[in-house]
Amino acid sequence: MAIEMQAMRRSSRPALHSRWMPDDIIALRHFLLASQEEFAERLGTRQQRISEWECGKHRPRGMSLMLLDTLAHEVGFDVRVGQLALAPLRQQR
Repeated sequence: MAIEMQAMRRSSRPALHSRWMPDDIIALRHFLLASQEEFAERLGTRQQRISEWECGKHRPRGMSLMLLDTLAHEVGFDVRVGQLALAPLRQQR
């Protein structure tokens, strides 16, 4: 299910993290234990878009940034901690 627009309008909205890098997006998706398709559905976008973000072909912007921030905030995901959690995965590549 896509994130509700009402959640975007809350006064306690998180600060915009404008630097969502590919590893940040992968870390958030792994934190949620979601496939790219499940993650895309949750954000209201296509699986291909998630793949493009994770590969660095494109970067999220505009509403996508706000949705990523809102989702991360709602599930208690801290981008800085997520990056640390990915360190062992990077070594396996």
